[in-house]
Amino acid sequence: MESLDLSKLVNKKVLFFSPHMDDDAISAGALLYSLAKKNTIISVYVTNSAKGVSKDLSFEKKVKLRQVEGLKSCKLLGVKALFLNMDNPVLEVTKSNINLISDLLSKECPDIVFIPVSYDAHPTHAKVHDLVLEAARDVHIGEFWFYEVWTPITNPNFLYFFDKNIMKIKVRAIKQHKSQLERTDFVKAVLGLDTFRCVLGEELVSGFGGVSKIHGEYAEAFLISKKL
Repeated sequence: MESLDLSKLVNKKVLFFSPHMDDDAISAGALLYSLAKKNTIISVYVTNSAKGVSKDLSFEKKVKLRQVEGLKSCKLLGVKALFLNMDNPVLEVTKSNINLISDLLSKECPDIVFIPVSYDAHPTHAKVHDLVLEAARDVHIGEFWFYEVWTPITNPNFLYFFDKNIMKIKVRAIKQHKSQLERTDFVKAVLGLDTFRCVLGEELVSGFGGVSKIHGEYAEAFLISKKL
């Protein structure tokens, strides 16, 4: 287990594949905000996420609502947004979708690609994991960074520690997704998980029984791997 050293991450191109418009802020809002200062970050929203809106609106208005929420969140985090709208009517790991992602990867040539862990409990998240990995077979990518949303990572190897000021920004980004907070209190979930990751992570990084050299109040967990 290591603590992320952001000083080594400069002038990188990063693609964050987010199944829905809120998954980037929930899983890695603090890291994305910090990375965006010296790197190019693009949040790639794979689905239109209309199904997540419970309000009695037309399909088009639901899609627009989720996109507006995503854009507001991206602005706070300092990242760009790209909408793929691939769930028409449902997201599947098809040849056409694989080719679309592969073309995007070839065009952008990212140094780092973020995707959900394979065992994320949300079926759409698991499909995004499979879709991107399949699309990346013949594309040069430096590293995959796996993140957690519905299912905590069982074996993270890097933690990003951050303070309450950055957490305030992360929470503000999450709160832009009002249509989702009406159903699930993601702010409460994030405060709990990121506190847990920090408290136990300090000892995991420093060594059991050792004196922690980590100074943070929260942490986000990731599994970082070279191209598989």
